[in-house]
Amino acid sequence: MDIAMWFRDRFLKLCQCIGANFVTAHRIFKTRQSRTSSCNPRVLSVCYPQNLAALALIGTGLCVIFLDYQSQIWRKALPADFLHTFGWMNSLGNSAWLLIASGVLCLVILSQDARDYGLRLKMAISSAFIYSAFLFYTVAASGLLVILIKWPLGRARPKLFDALGAFHFDPLIFKAAYSSFPSGHATTVGATVVALALIFPTWRWFIAACGFWVALSRVIWGAHYPSDAFTGVLLGATFSYYSAHVMARRRIGFRLSQDGRIHRLLGVSSAHQCWHALRNAVKKRKPDQTKHSASAKNFVTQQPEPLQSGNYNAR
Repeated sequence: MDIAMWFRDRFLKLCQCIGANFVTAHRIFKTRQSRTSSCNPRVLSVCYPQNLAALALIGTGLCVIFLDYQSQIWRKALPADFLHTFGWMNSLGNSAWLLIASGVLCLVILSQDARDYGLRLKMAISSAFIYSAFLFYTVAASGLLVILIKWPLGRARPKLFDALGAFHFDPLIFKAAYSSFPSGHATTVGATVVALALIFPTWRWFIAACGFWVALSRVIWGAHYPSDAFTGVLLGATFSYYSAHVMARRRIGFRLSQDGRIHRLLGVSSAHQCWHALRNAVKKRKPDQTKHSASAKNFVTQQPEPLQSGNYNAR
C-alpha cells in the first residue's frame, strides 16, 4: 500500500511539473509576439506563395507527363534485391517513429524541474525542447494537412495501374487505394528534411540526400507515382519553412537575417557547450540513480520490525 501511495505521489508531482512547464512555455511564446513588429518579416523570394505554387504546377505537371506512366514500366524491370532494399528504406518515411521519439523527448524535458540547474544546462534543456517540439509539430501538422488533401482527391494508387492507368481520379471515394496524391510519406520527408537542415545546418546536404532517396523509395516500392512524391516533398518542406519563419520572427530557436534567411539561434560554440553540459549532467545522475535504486530495493525487501512488548493499560 505504501508503494502504491509513493507511485501515486510521484505521478501527481510529475503531472504538475509537466503542466507548469507547459504553461510557462506557452506564456513565453505569447510574450514573444511583441518582437514580430520590430523584426524583418521578409522571406526568400523563392519561398513566396505564388512562386511555390508555380513550382508545384510546373514540377507536378512534368512528372505527370514524362514520369508517372514510364515509372511503372521500368519499376517492374528492377531486380528483386532493389525492391527489398528500397522497401526497407521506405519505412524511414513513416511519421510514427518521428512523432513518438520527439513527443517522448518533449514529455521527458517537461517533466524536469530545472530551477536548480545551471545556466548552461538550462539553455541546453530549453533548446532541446524547442527543436524537438518544432520537429513534432511540423511532422504532425503537415501529416494532417496532406490527409485533408489526398483523401478527397481520390487518385488511384499504382497498384491499380493495370486496371485504371496512371491518371485516374475518383473524388470523395475515401478509400486507401484512392489516396495516392500527394504522398503522405513524402510530405513527412519534406517536413523532416527542412526541419533537421535548419537545426543542423552543417549536415543539411547529407540530410537532403537521405531525404531524396527515402522519397524516391515510395516510387520504387510502388506505393506512389513520381508526381505524388514531388508534390508531397514540396508541401512538407513549405510547411516546415513557414513554421520556422514564424518562430524566427519571435526569436524562438531561430532568427532571421536581413535577406530573409533562417538561421539557428544557438551558435556553434554555444551548441557544443550545451552538449557538454547535458553529457556531464547525465554522468552525474548515474551514481545517484544507482543509489536511489538500491535504496528503493531495500525499502521493498525490508521486513517489518516486530512490535516490542510493553506495558499497556487496557481501557
